[in-house]
Amino acid sequence: MPGDGIQGLWFELLGPVRAKHFLLTGQVLGARDALRLGVVGEVVPHDTALSRARELADDLAKRPVHVLRYTKLALNQAVRRRMTDFAELGLALEGHGLIALAARSKQSIT
Repeated sequence: MPGDGIQGLWFELLGPVRAKHFLLTGQVLGARDALRLGVVGEVVPHDTALSRARELADDLAKRPVHVLRYTKLALNQAVRRRMTDFAELGLALEGHGLIALAARSKQSIT
């Protein structure tokens, strides 16, 4: 059980059906699939990642800092709210799951 609220982020990024699929199956999401599903903005070869990051940073540095700051704040607000909502329930369920797992392990030992 992802108890840290990450299930809320997957729900936000992928939608409910795909989020359930990935969280329940444990399927690994590769870089190309992450791009196709909109989880990441772009995928670059490993050897060009640092130069691409610097290129993006240079471009952002040319923009008005307040515009960037407030845009980021506005866009992240929904994600923060969802993470907060899901984290509380997720942590409770994770705790219940760990207790059930410990009880099951104890039974199999005896």
